[in-house]
Amino acid sequence: MWPSFLSVQLYIQNKPVRIFRKKNLSKLRGDFEVEVDARKEFLRPATWHGDVLVWYPTVDTLFNLLQQLKATKMRTLDSVSIVVNDPKSSSHYLKKRFSVVKAAGGLVEKGDKVLMIHRLGKWDLPKGKLEKGEAPTEGALREVEEECGVKVKLNGKIGSTWHTYMRNGKHTLKKTYWYRM
Repeated sequence: MWPSFLSVQLYIQNKPVRIFRKKNLSKLRGDFEVEVDARKEFLRPATWHGDVLVWYPTVDTLFNLLQQLKATKMRTLDSVSIVVNDPKSSSHYLKKRFSVVKAAGGLVEKGDKVLMIHRLGKWDLPKGKLEKGEAPTEGALREVEEECGVKVKLNGKIGSTWHTYMRNGKHTLKKTYWYRM
């Protein structure tokens, strides 16, 4: 479980990228293999390993960092935590540079079993894009039932995740709402 002062979390190449508020920097120090001050050093994700902490990036530096992370093979990287002055404005800035897609899905449980799907060479939970005007709860039910051919009912919200990917030359940021079913 990550701390309550986490502002934004997204995934790039299945690696967590967390954005924290600057005032919480002292709570984060010491838990990282690599610490980088973006005011003094050029950001080189290809050389990073383990858990990385990046301090004080500008919003342009933050966008460039995310671009590099998407283009870099990150076999030895576990996570990146970024400390910014204003997570809301940083988040808003980043969202403006991506096409934003909303999706919903579910963690379907029956006894001690969990329903998974195999898509694009990876195991995943069932999910899909929301239709125009569709509520996340409706979309989650529809997508799970369509993809898996099972009837499900909602059993509470889990949370939401953000992922980036490239499709047709466009950078996409996908927000997925997750529900227990």
